[in-house]
Amino acid sequence: NNHIFKMELDDYKAEGIEVAGGLSYKDNSDIIALIDSKQSILATLDEEISVPKATDQTFEGKVVKTFDKHPRLIKAKFANAGYFGIRHFAGPVTYEVAGFLEKNVDKPP
Repeated sequence: NNHIFKMELDDYKAEGIEVAGGLSYKDNSDIIALIDSKQSILATLDEEISVPKATDQTFEGKVVKTFDKHPRLIKAKFANAGYFGIRHFAGPVTYEVAGFLEKNVDKPP
């Protein structure tokens, strides 16, 4: 929502419309980029689906290795724990990786 909100405020500014009250909001573009951009968790998932011997554990390993330094990523205390987390603006969310690859394969009907 904040991403859309920022875009709207930028549109208003470009059109010369003043926004009263000095609105402020929490920018969550870093979370959106982590989840869905050219180099994101979803892009990693798409890449991993195309690897013949990929498993949910290899996906988890790639996510942790690729985004290790990202401040929003929550890593498990032990390798191959079967989950990772993301610090969303509303709070932390844990994602269990069991079944991730199978659930995200686009199979023709």
